[in-house]
Amino acid sequence: APEPPNSELEVGDKAPDFSYQTSDYTTVSRKQLLAQGNLLLVFGASDEVLRSLEQEREDLLDLGVVPVAVMDARSSTVWSTSRRLGLHYTLVPDPRRVISTQFQTVGNLNRRPVPSWFVIDRVGRVRALRRNELPIRGYPRLVATVLAVPTRDVSVPVRSR
Repeated sequence: APEPPNSELEVGDKAPDFSYQTSDYTTVSRKQLLAQGNLLLVFGASDEVLRSLEQEREDLLDLGVVPVAVMDARSSTVWSTSRRLGLHYTLVPDPRRVISTQFQTVGNLNRRPVPSWFVIDRVGRVRALRRNELPIRGYPRLVATVLAVPTRDVSVPVRSR
């Protein structure tokens, strides 16, 4: 596994490389995820947040953002959570907290990931982050603001000549 960075990850830094194994035993890397669009990575998400991401998934994809939830659980638990909640976006098992450690989201007391989110652009740079806070909803507006892209409910002014 890649070593975590020595200094705390900040806006503008290159996001750490990571990979994980899917339910069909295929290995997927951060680079492969970024080929699909910008990333919204969430750590320490409750069932309520996971459901909200599912409800907002289409709006995120319309903005060119792929939602990804990194879960502190074994693969079997992650896949059963996905089925139980009816989720259709990427869930990443991180039972040893390797990815959580790379993103410095592991708490000091119980070594569990603290609720956190990161927006990573297509070139792999962290565009925004928040540790110790995970909104229940409103992710499309959040990433649209960070990436400076319009949402359906906001019109973009057209310059006239």
